[in-house]
Amino acid sequence: MRPIVLAFLVAAAPALAAQVNPSPPAKAAFDRAEKALEGGQYDQALAAYDEALKATPGWSLALNGMGSALFKLNRREEAVARFKAAVEADPQLKLGWFNLGFASRKLSDFTTAADAYEKYTKLEPKDPEGFYGMGETYKALNEGPKAIAAYKQYLTLETKPSEQKWIDKAKESIKQLEDKQATAAAPPAAATPSPAAAPAAAPPPDAAYAGLAAKKIAEGDKLMADKRFRDASFA
Repeated sequence: MRPIVLAFLVAAAPALAAQVNPSPPAKAAFDRAEKALEGGQYDQALAAYDEALKATPGWSLALNGMGSALFKLNRREEAVARFKAAVEADPQLKLGWFNLGFASRKLSDFTTAADAYEKYTKLEPKDPEGFYGMGETYKALNEGPKAIAAYKQYLTLETKPSEQKWIDKAKESIKQLEDKQATAAAPPAAATPSPAAAPAAAPPPDAAYAGLAAKKIAEGDKLMADKRFRDASFA
């Protein structure tokens, strides 16, 4: 998987940034910035991109390049701001949308990342990288169906053997998400019935009832003594 895409698009600059016609000084500064960025000289690249933007304000490629340099310098919030400015300046800038999606995802701003990946995959529908990033983003947002669809599209498009690690990760993510959906859709298990409660003990007789019972017993004993069995049985 590629990280932030550097701005090595000098030859494509006129097509990608048709809204702005950079001045010769801006182009010269941009070229220096690209070389510095490629060589890992991120502070120099940042300064050169800034010079290009001073010469031609709002140039989307320079804004995107500055975002790349800032990201490499671990100034990620500033990088996201430049990527946003780049795609605002040129909504057709594919590279800017991809970088905005990637950087926003790394900052856990998954809502912004999802929108950026949606834009990128519409502009570049044959690039598997965009769909993998989209899958990761929707997975983080707990939007399982969208994540599964994005991962599956990634698997359809990705054929490079060098990407097998990411292919395996995408397959595992699909399995996890589908298992989670199946578990959520399964009917709940029947509840185990509780054992029947023992009947409540009869309340003790009150004093009046106890006295009447004693009297009946005494009368029964007397009848039994007189061999009046029937009467005793119903005393």
